[in-house]
Amino acid sequence: MTRTPRENDRYTHATWRERLGDELGTLRRSPRLMLLLAILLGGWLFLRVTSPRLVQLEDLAVGVCLHVPTSANADVAAVRPIGEALEVSDVLATQGAAIAPCSGSHSHEVAATFSDADGPGADSPGDSALQGRHVAECSAAFASYIGHAVDMSAFSLTIVVQREAGWQNGRRAGACLVSDSAGQYLMAPAKGAGR
Repeated sequence: MTRTPRENDRYTHATWRERLGDELGTLRRSPRLMLLLAILLGGWLFLRVTSPRLVQLEDLAVGVCLHVPTSANADVAAVRPIGEALEVSDVLATQGAAIAPCSGSHSHEVAATFSDADGPGADSPGDSALQGRHVAECSAAFASYIGHAVDMSAFSLTIVVQREAGWQNGRRAGACLVSDSAGQYLMAPAKGAGR
């Protein structure tokens, strides 16, 4: 006696292409579901394209332009809308920053990156001591990047080092940042400005 296969049995043996074809056929028969999926997919794609790409301190590269989100950013009356150097350093070391176009509005540019060679078990020497280690290196990188020494430049140098929590987690990366001396947003690349 031959048994007639049930629909369920047939479906469990279907290939993934056959199953996908069945599901797509179901979608095609439901215009509302297709519209909903198109809206969701379009919204996700829009957010992916328009959301700024975030970068962490250890992933920075020379020449990258940044927007570092500080508390001063939202204050329209702020004298330094890009924020104070200490807050910029803290935010970049702990939260990261958004990649920005160098030809558009940005708060900082990366003139150099560095990594401290202290071993994994070493205690953090503290922010001031770490910054002191890199003053000469960052000053030279600034002069090379801008085409003018830090003294009497239209730009400022900010040395960003790891905070205590990052240091304890083995993170040793740092960066030399260039920004406008008056604390305003840059609207064009500072690199090679010569002033």
